[in-house]
Amino acid sequence: PGKSLLNLFAYTCGVGNAAAKASARFVVNVDFADSSISVGKENARLNELPLRPRFVKCDAFAAMRQYAGIGQPERVRGKVMPPFPKLEAQNFDLVFLDPPRFAKSAFGVVDLVNDYASVFKPALLCVAEGGTLICTNNVADVQRDVWLDQLQRSAAKAGRPIREMEWIMPEADFPSSDGQPPLKIALLRV
Repeated sequence: PGKSLLNLFAYTCGVGNAAAKASARFVVNVDFADSSISVGKENARLNELPLRPRFVKCDAFAAMRQYAGIGQPERVRGKVMPPFPKLEAQNFDLVFLDPPRFAKSAFGVVDLVNDYASVFKPALLCVAEGGTLICTNNVADVQRDVWLDQLQRSAAKAGRPIREMEWIMPEADFPSSDGQPPLKIALLRV
């Protein structure tokens, strides 16, 4: 209650709508797909939320860079970027980061196996001082300790060291091919 939330790679905006239902002060759901944003809006309507979340149809990289205050140029290496909404720099109490395993756009590449830092760093820069970043990696090939080390190094380079970390483990019946849960969720306080 009373916190602001940025839900990145929001898909159907479930996390953002749940936060609004739980009395968040301000909620922003970001996804590039019209279909996902439409489902999120309809779910918000059906749940009669006490707060109307904001729905931003935008590439997550362009949104993160703007909210983080880095900015998103309209031209990169001489190429005109696809249209994107203009967003004011803003930090959030909570940032939820649940990227796909791999995705490529004009704004950047998501590669959870080889370069999680490319999405982690701009998301981290959207978190308010003393805030929390909840980040996921559902790739079984990525070991939990290796992933955490990458997150810690990336946070230190960004000048936003992790003050506290907590693993959120899936339920015991979560499907796994090797007995180790492939879903990794870290709750990081910065």
